[in-house]
Order: sequence, then structure tokens, then C-alpha cells
Amino acid sequence: MSTKPGDGALLYRMFDDAAMFPPGNASAETAVREHLRHRQSWYRDLVGPLLVPFARWQELGEAVARAGSPALDVVVLDPAPAGPPALAGITVVGYEQAATDPLGLPLDAPTAVELVDPQQYTAELTGVAAARLSGAEVIAKYRTGGVVPGAFPPEATVAGVIAAAVRLDVPLKFTAGLHGAVRHTDVDAGLERHGYLNLMAATRVALQGGDEEDIAAVIAMRDRDEVAARVRAWSDDEVAQVRREFRSFGCCGVEDPIADAVALHLVAPVPA
Repeated sequence: MSTKPGDGALLYRMFDDAAMFPPGNASAETAVREHLRHRQSWYRDLVGPLLVPFARWQELGEAVARAGSPALDVVVLDPAPAGPPALAGITVVGYEQAATDPLGLPLDAPTAVELVDPQQYTAELTGVAAARLSGAEVIAKYRTGGVVPGAFPPEATVAGVIAAAVRLDVPLKFTAGLHGAVRHTDVDAGLERHGYLNLMAATRVALQGGDEEDIAAVIAMRDRDEVAARVRAWSDDEVAQVRREFRSFGCCGVEDPIADAVALHLVAPVPA
């Protein structure tokens, strides 16, 4: 599949670079160096912006200055109300913040509002939908994992979020735990990991009017070839519809999910 925008590209800017977050917790210097390397690679069109905690903004600025102040697009998490101070070379292209007051967002760039209460996600999504109707450039963000088993929501819960988001016309980005394309057991970590292709396929089911049981069944699928075949069969229009709803996800190591996409023949490396 193409990786160019405008072609209905399946994975265009799908993988936001969360190297500075757990479990990687990279230093700003390492994160900047590796992000610049990603930007020079064959898969550069698949990688989104560098995600940066506001609490480490000064560290980021020092690392970018040592690197010669290269142009760098970043998304800032949990910013101060006034936003971060300007730094040479750095362009803030978005923010991410918890769903405490969606109508007060965004600041001066598109904002992803993280759903924080698993019992109230419909209400939180409704708030985001209202903000969108008022003209705000805001989407929702949903956490699909973490570093402990309890951080991974069950299929039915994820299905409910996707169904509600589609019903309310609220685009989603996901974060945490999506290290592989397809749902699987991470034996080393003792975790049941959701797959990003499963979530894309589940989004397609929701867009087609499927109920939460149908959506959950797709989220639970473990046959890699079957899930990939579903996605490869989509037309450009279907890909565009899914990507309008499923914007991206954050991962601390973007090369792992990209390698999985290559293994499943969803994208092919381009010779240098």
C-alpha cells in the first residue's frame, strides 16, 4: 500500500513517537536523535510527531539545541494553560490533555482529550463532540494498555468506546500497549495486548453499523493473516473512512509496529 497522503494510505502518520514515555522513558537527547533518524528513513511517512511531556520541556529544548536546532514537530502532553514557551527549531503541532474540561480546549493547536473515567466514557465523548460542534479542533484519546495487566481494558469496553465515538462522530487516537498489529499474548510480560489492526478493523465494523458485540469480536481476533486480509481488502474510500475515525496511536518504539506491518504485507520498505 502507498504511504503517501491523499492516496487513502492505511498507515500514513499512524505511529506517534512516544519514546519519552513508559516503558521506554528515553532521555530527550536519545528521543530527538532517534526521531530525526526516523524522519530520514524509508518509513518516515508512517511516523507522526514526537510526543513530549510538558514537565520535560526544558530537557527537550536543551537536547534540540545540542543537536543544532533541527526542525521538529512535537505534541505536548499535559501543558500549562498558557502552553509551553517557544524553543528554536520546535513547532508545537498539537496537545494532549485529560478530559477535565473539553469545552476549554484546545489551546492554540489541535488537541486530543484523554478519556479518564471508564464508567463515564460516553459522557466524556459527548463533551468532546460538543466542543467539536463549537468549532474546536479536538478529538478523543483512549488508553488501551500500560505496564500492568489491569491497564489493558477488555474487548467489550474498547468496543463500547469505539461504538460511542463513531455514533458521536468523534475521531479517536489510542495510546499504550499497541506494540503489535494483531491481538496476542505477550508471554514475556504476562500481558494480553490489543492489536492496532484489530482496532482499525473494529472501527470499520462500527462505521458499517455493527453492534458492540460484533465490534468486540473483531477486537478479540488473533489470527494474524485473517485480520490483515480484512484490512488489505479495503478500498481507498474505506481506508479513508477508517482513518478519519482512527487517527493514530502513541508507541514508545515505532519500529516494532512498523516491522509487524511489513511482515503482514501492509507496507513494503522502499529502497534508499
